[in-house]
Amino acid sequence: MKSPIFVLNSDLFYRNFRYLKGKYGLSRRALSRLLGMSVYAIELMEHNQWGDALELSKLERVCQIFNVDFHDLITKNLSEFD
Repeated sequence: MKSPIFVLNSDLFYRNFRYLKGKYGLSRRALSRLLGMSVYAIELMEHNQWGDALELSKLERVCQIFNVDFHDLITKNLSEFD
């Protein structure tokens, strides 16, 4: 059974995704392995070209990888807190 889809209503998630990827020094390839996605999908996410929906399990995994609260990931500009 596929994970439920979460609809993102802004590009804040993608900005945070790019920021955290750089902060943790993870390559696209490393993230693709950790998230079970293609390298191309990671590239699309970095450039806010993925779209407005993502599997909830992927969002939860992003939170685990970067040790960030789900609510913060989608509602706060995390670069302002470092």
